[in-house]
Amino acid sequence: LPFVKRVYNRANLVNLNRNSATFPKKCLPLVSRTVDRESYTDEIQKIAPGGGSRFHGRYRPVRAGGRSAGGFRPADPAAPRYKFPTWFDLLALVGLFVVIQLVVAFVLLLAGARMPDAAALGSADETVAARAHAAAAQFNFYAYPLTMGLMIGLTLIYRRLRGGNRRLGRYAVRGLNPALILWGMLLMAATNVVLEPLLQLLPEIPDFYGRGWRALLLTVVMAPLAEEFLCRGILLDAARAKGGAAYGLLFSALFFGVIHFYPAAVVNAFVMGLLLGFIYIRSNSLYIVVILHAFNNALAMLLLTLGYAHTTLYELMSAHGLKMLYTVVYGVSLGIFLVAGYMVWKTIARLREQEQAAAEAQ
Repeated sequence: LPFVKRVYNRANLVNLNRNSATFPKKCLPLVSRTVDRESYTDEIQKIAPGGGSRFHGRYRPVRAGGRSAGGFRPADPAAPRYKFPTWFDLLALVGLFVVIQLVVAFVLLLAGARMPDAAALGSADETVAARAHAAAAQFNFYAYPLTMGLMIGLTLIYRRLRGGNRRLGRYAVRGLNPALILWGMLLMAATNVVLEPLLQLLPEIPDFYGRGWRALLLTVVMAPLAEEFLCRGILLDAARAKGGAAYGLLFSALFFGVIHFYPAAVVNAFVMGLLLGFIYIRSNSLYIVVILHAFNNALAMLLLTLGYAHTTLYELMSAHGLKMLYTVVYGVSLGIFLVAGYMVWKTIARLREQEQAAAEAQ
């Protein structure tokens, strides 16, 4: 039995020769018998009690008259090993996120916290606006960790119940390479410039983040850590294990975009999610995507603090008579963006070929 167990783990049953002198005689009845699925499960349970389903995902019995009668062959490569996540799971997770936000807001209101006041945040009175921003930062400072903590915990439970890959992210040291980080920052800055005309066509994102050290800590530290762990470390890896790199990239980017709710934020977060997912796949490291996410949020907070919350780069440069320079900046940014898009496409195509080759080799 230990020998048979090792053979299952190494996926070499198809190569066994029942007449081989090296094969233990006491194992011959188990392996040489032509079995149907029910008796196959019974035999597996004898070898690994409670683990029959683990083998069903990779092997299926071969009946007499098959390619290898009396043995086992790999399962159809198209059959997924994992059930999670599907597109239904995407809707379920978004719904769960909405419910958690409502519950957390309700609990904080019961505890005496004040919701951000949109009218006060946009007040022309600087004193009123400053107080409103401080109150918003305080509310978000408590609401966000509770929301994301519950979301991560419940997502892990849901993933386990749905039969998903249980990886908790990849942490290669390569993600701390300064050259790679600088390249990522340049790519994200260029993407922001390219998306600017499109985002101007959509409703403005309300400025409810607040100001001060709480808002800075939340947007530059808490948000990158929590969102990258959830979207890339948990969901992208689970989706990639189920449907491949392209599926994982699209699934995680869609979820990352949708949970930002406001149309302009959804579009921006979706594109940024694709870039961060691509960098995560290339580097095998959460470190770099957390750093790049923090860089992007820090840049946004800097613009908010300086009073440029709803001012575009075009408006800013045009006001100083630099329209020609803006054209050059946009052209260079578009070039970088297109090169990055080509790299994403080539990388996904290469990974799909590798995944198909690995599936056919099983």
